Amino acid sequence: VIQSSFNLDVWEDLAVMEDRNAAGELMIGFPEEAVTGPGHPGRFFRARHFDGDAAALRAYLEARNAWLASGIDSYSMEVNWQVSWFFWHGNVTVRNNRVVSAVPINTNFFEPPEPRTMDDWFAVLKRAIDRKAERIVVTYNKTFGYPQSVFIDMSRMIADEEQGWTIVNFIPNR
Repeated sequence: VIQSSFNLDVWEDLAVMEDRNAAGELMIGFPEEAVTGPGHPGRFFRARHFDGDAAALRAYLEARNAWLASGIDSYSMEVNWQVSWFFWHGNVTVRNNRVVSAVPINTNFFEPPEPRTMDDWFAVLKRAIDRKAERIVVTYNKTFGYPQSVFIDMSRMIADEEQGWTIVNFIPNR
């Protein structure tokens, strides 16, 4: 996995190293915004061994890059979120990448869960990939790239730690 950092402290995955092409050259696809240039601060790059599911990481990176390229930072969405036997179904409004409203439609959580932005949902999914969840099933939105439907089972041997969410009625506010 190719990673980048602005400060050598926090590293972000950018791309999965691809197989070699017919000429034997290593193929690596970078998002355009990852490369330094006029108006871009300098970045450091490194390669890291990744022994998890490369296909899941590749799909995640492609979807996240599509989401970032959309430039959407304000939106509303209806979220159905399940963690074990608990569920939260409601409407979330995000302005400038911050949750400004979370109105439940139906829930059985004792206390309302922390509402999440799309970046937060991506982070939950990335942690599951990095921690090598035994099962991850994701459908990414074809237009904007966000994780529209997700099921994560960290371990089949542990009951009631599964979680999943579905995002419907996503409305970008540009």
